[in-house]
Amino acid sequence: AVSVAGVWQFSSASLRRARRMWQLERDFDAIPELAALVADLLEEMDDLQAQLRCTSRG
Repeated sequence: AVSVAGVWQFSSASLRRARRMWQLERDFDAIPELAALVADLLEEMDDLQAQLRCTSRG
């Protein structure tokens, strides 16, 4: 996040992560630390699936 003229700006990836963590906390009554861990694992899965798609094409 960056502050420009007193206004915070976040990347779309940061906003997706925050939304995902909020949903995990809300839907599963997860503590923030657990929601962060699950968000990390889900992001890793997304990255691995993208790599797999790239390698299967070529």
